[in-house]
Amino acid sequence: MQRAFFTLILAAALLSAAVARAQPVPAPQYNDEQTWALELSKEISPGELSGAAFSAESTGTPDPLTALALQHNIAEPDWLKARVAAQRAGTTLAAMGDSITAGMASCSFPYYYCPDNSWSTGSLPTSVRTELAAQSGKDVGSFLVAVPGVTMSFIPYEAYAVFLASFFGLNVQRMTLFIGHNDPGVCGAATATQTQDFGDSYASALRILAHVASKRSARLYVASITEVPVLARYADVIPNGSQKTCRVLWKENNRCGPVTQHVDDPAALAKISAQIATYDGLLDGLAQGKSWVSYQDIFNANSRRGLSDPATELSRFDCFHPSVAGQGTLGRLAWQGFDGAPGLADFFRFPAPALSPSLAAEMDGWTADAPRP
Repeated sequence: MQRAFFTLILAAALLSAAVARAQPVPAPQYNDEQTWALELSKEISPGELSGAAFSAESTGTPDPLTALALQHNIAEPDWLKARVAAQRAGTTLAAMGDSITAGMASCSFPYYYCPDNSWSTGSLPTSVRTELAAQSGKDVGSFLVAVPGVTMSFIPYEAYAVFLASFFGLNVQRMTLFIGHNDPGVCGAATATQTQDFGDSYASALRILAHVASKRSARLYVASITEVPVLARYADVIPNGSQKTCRVLWKENNRCGPVTQHVDDPAALAKISAQIATYDGLLDGLAQGKSWVSYQDIFNANSRRGLSDPATELSRFDCFHPSVAGQGTLGRLAWQGFDGAPGLADFFRFPAPALSPSLAAEMDGWTADAPRP
C-alpha cells in the first residue's frame, strides 16, 4: 500500500516535470521604446532614413527628419505623452544598443532581458542613470531603446526614436551607445562591405542625434565594443548559479558561434579581434570633432585585460551576456573610467546654475574682501 502510494507520488512528479518542460517559453515583451523603434524600421526604409539624416546635416536643421515623420504619419504615442507630462523638471537618459544594454540574461528567467538591470538606464547602484541622478540632483528618466540582436544597421532607427521623443517634448539630455557585438565579423558572418556599412550606419545615427544635442544640449557617450574573443579563456568556468561550464552553455545556446565555436583556434579569434579594433576605430574617428560626443575605449580595454571574476560577472544562462554583477561592473567602468581613461562623471556633469545678479554682486564683494585682515 505504502509502496503504491510512493509510486503514485513519483509518477505525478514526473508527469508534472514533463508538462513543465513541454510548456513553451514565453517570448520576452519589448518595452514601449523598443517596440516603437521596431515599428519605425518597418515603416521607413534605410535609404529614406539615411537620406533624411544627411539632409538634416547638410541644412543644419532637423526639418528633413520631421518631414519624414509627417510623410509616414508618425504621431506622438500615448505612452510618450504620459512621460512628457510627468517629467516636470527632470531629465532623461536614452540608451541605444543591443541585448547587453537591454540587460538580456541578467534576469531570473533564461533569455529574458531586464531593462532594470541595464548598465546604462537601469536601477542598479552603479548604473549610469543612478550615478547621474546622484550627481545632478535631478529626476532622471529612462528611455531604453536598445533592441536585442541588432547590429549597427539598426542604430539609426534607435537614434530616430530618440530624436522623435525629444521633438515631441521628452527632455533627453544624456545618451549612451554600446553596439557592435552582433555585427558581421564579430558574432555575425563576415561580409565584403562590413566595415563600410558599419561606418555609414554610425554616421547616420550621429547625424540624427546631433539635432537632439542641439535642441536639448544633450551629450552622447559611445562605448567601445567588448573584446568578445576573450571569452575563450573562460571555456571551463562554471558561472555562479549554473552546473555547466561555459563551453557546454555556449553549445546549448549557440551564442556568438564565430567565437564560442572556435575557442581553440587562436587565428580565428585574432581575426575577430582585428575587426573589433577596426569598428572601434570608426566609433572613435567619427566622434572626433563633436564636442557633444565622447568615445572611450573603456569596456574593450577592461575586457582585454580579462574579467576579474568571470564566474560572477557572466550570466549563468549563457555565459555570454553580463550577469547582474557584470552589468554593475559596466556601469561603474563607464561612470568612473578605466586605467586612466576618463569616464562619464565629468562629461555628463550638468553646468552649475547661474547666479542671480544680486547674488553674483554679493559673491564679488566677498571675493574683494577676502585678502583683508
